[in-house]
Amino acid sequence: MSMEKLLFLIFIILYSNVKDLQAFTFSDVHPIVKVDSLNKWLENHKEPSTERLKNLIILERSYTWSNINKLLSHTEEINKLSNQFDDEVGRGAYFYIRAFYFNRHKQYQKAFSELENAITIFEKLKDSGGLLHCYGLALTLQYTPFGENKTQAKIFKKNYTEYIELHYKRKPTPHNYLYYQAVKLLVEYGENGAKSAEKLEKMSNQAIDFIKKQPKLSYGYFRVYIFLAIGYYFQNRTLDSYQLNKKAERILAPNQTHERGVIYYNLSNDCVELNKIEEGIEYCRKGLSIVDKYEPLHYVSKSALYGNLRTFMIRKNRFEEVISIDDSVLKYERLSNQQSNDIKMLELQAKYEFDARQKEITTLKETERRSFILLLVAGLVIIGVGILGYNFYKVNKELKIYTTSREQLFGMIAHDLRRPMHAFHGMTEAIGYCLKKKDYKSIERLAHSLDESGLAIQRILENLLSWVISQNQLLPYNPTEVLLSELLMNVVELYQKVGVNKSVLFEVTCQEGMKVYADPNAIELIVRNLLDNSYKAMMPEGKIELYAHQIDTKYIELIISDNGKGIDADKLAVIRKVFSNPQKAFVGTQGMGLGLIMVARFVKRNRGSISVVSNLSVGTTFKLQFPARLATTSKG
Repeated sequence: MSMEKLLFLIFIILYSNVKDLQAFTFSDVHPIVKVDSLNKWLENHKEPSTERLKNLIILERSYTWSNINKLLSHTEEINKLSNQFDDEVGRGAYFYIRAFYFNRHKQYQKAFSELENAITIFEKLKDSGGLLHCYGLALTLQYTPFGENKTQAKIFKKNYTEYIELHYKRKPTPHNYLYYQAVKLLVEYGENGAKSAEKLEKMSNQAIDFIKKQPKLSYGYFRVYIFLAIGYYFQNRTLDSYQLNKKAERILAPNQTHERGVIYYNLSNDCVELNKIEEGIEYCRKGLSIVDKYEPLHYVSKSALYGNLRTFMIRKNRFEEVISIDDSVLKYERLSNQQSNDIKMLELQAKYEFDARQKEITTLKETERRSFILLLVAGLVIIGVGILGYNFYKVNKELKIYTTSREQLFGMIAHDLRRPMHAFHGMTEAIGYCLKKKDYKSIERLAHSLDESGLAIQRILENLLSWVISQNQLLPYNPTEVLLSELLMNVVELYQKVGVNKSVLFEVTCQEGMKVYADPNAIELIVRNLLDNSYKAMMPEGKIELYAHQIDTKYIELIISDNGKGIDADKLAVIRKVFSNPQKAFVGTQGMGLGLIMVARFVKRNRGSISVVSNLSVGTTFKLQFPARLATTSKG
């Protein structure tokens, strides 16, 4: 064989290998309109192949636009085929689709983790289409599906906005343009809310005109219609919003349950403004039916739909139904507050973890670049100046992040207070109706419900404030001799006042004059959180006992027990782990709420100890020990 033929053969082999390694890019596996025909192809071609892998990714990416409830139907096979064919684009798509799914289901820590994996892969491949989508999702992770701003970190937003623009310019396909516009719509709405109405209308109409010229992009109509309807709604063009939402409803298939839930909620809002009472009631009930069946833990939607239903019933003067709906509104507002608080804390933690990793990657690249330049000039002085400048930049950036974190948490407090305050809306009409009917029992029940909402607001504020302080490792500790019996009776009295909806017996056994040496505010927060957990466990009646006694000259033991539903073994193990090392516990980890974490931290700060035992259907007992007097040893 001649040398020329040998070289030609080597070239062909190398070219074939490169082609196999980069069979397609993320932009090549874009969403499509006719997913039914693609499903049929997949049914007829089940043998493993790169073509099947591509079509599976196309199908899942199409679901991100029009069938969100079907997401993750094929991701495990995508992962399997990607590993089988060693396809990096397939792996990146797998992580991106999972990140999109977790974001939609408010599992933000998982979303950030999966997104980080996807970015790492697409960065390695230099795949601008994949990076455009990843950074777009990273940016939209700051906003809820309804556009509420969850994190307002300006540095975070600015960086990813620049990345999105950069990678769109590198890969300006029609499908990437549509995604780019959808991201900009969400960011505009999330950043400016009602102030963005006219801009939303303009941007949405531009996107719609682009889709009309590119029929292959018609899968994007629904999402753009939603933003255009929001723009109309905020301009008080409610009829236009209503008609557009009806148009969006008509293009949905019966199995697009998530999208139908969104439309029914938006139409119920339109009907409130247009006073379409009967139609509005029907949309509320349709929306609740979908949420109950497909998204039972979406308490925000349930609370909002029940709130609109309540408004319609008040307008129809059906106050007896208003009173029963009030119970549902209060229930789902309470659940929504707890869920929202846990999600926001978890999200804030996840964001900083993700951002820290991204900073590490950026820092490494910057260090390599600087090292190369510094080796060329071999200047020790330049090295010193460079390091000093970098450290200054790093400290300055961290300072901005901490300042922003403080602003975010204050914003969260205001946000979490908003929903419990809805319990007060319309109470005057309901109470007036009951007065006319001389239904004093209902009035008493409504009054106690208001007390319960007030107590929930107070507990939310105390826990959030304590969490903020603990994040800066500044837990207050101003110990003094606390009269335990008086403190226990004061806390119990709060729950006796709001306990009209439950028959709960409180029994306090504490020797008069017994004192513990601790921070009084901390002890009250601990007792209130534990008592709140026991009170919630009563269904609908039961007994809560608080028993305090002196173990020896050094310690006093406080036992809080109930005969409620108990705690299952898995969650009990998590709680014990938190009690043993509270500083490493994070909100949302394995379902752990903020209250018990703060209890554990305050117990440890006050030189105490805490343990728990529980049996299902029998009840739960918390045992706490605190110093009985000032310790003579030095502070440890």
